Amino acid sequence: MSKEIEKLIKNGFKKTDATIEKLSKKTDTAIENLATMTARSFEKVDTRLDKMDGRLDKMDGRLGKMDTRLDHIENLLIRDSINRIERLEERMRVVETAVEV
Repeated sequence: MSKEIEKLIKNGFKKTDATIEKLSKKTDTAIENLATMTARSFEKVDTRLDKMDGRLDKMDGRLGKMDTRLDHIENLLIRDSINRIERLEERMRVVETAVEV
């Protein structure tokens, strides 16, 4: 009887070992597939980020040009205001001179 039990136990372990081996292979395959899918996803994200970097560089260039243009407009307005103030001051001197006389 003990030999029969021993035989049953050995056969049971062989089946269990085979099942574990199959599951291990399936798990390894699933993990490899998941790793591949994750790598592809990161490649797509990387590509998108590269495109976004390009767009941001273009925007930065445009903003730089706008900044230059606004500086130019500001300088023109300041120069015009200074000229107008100087003319008004000169006219005031003329008026003050005429009034004193």
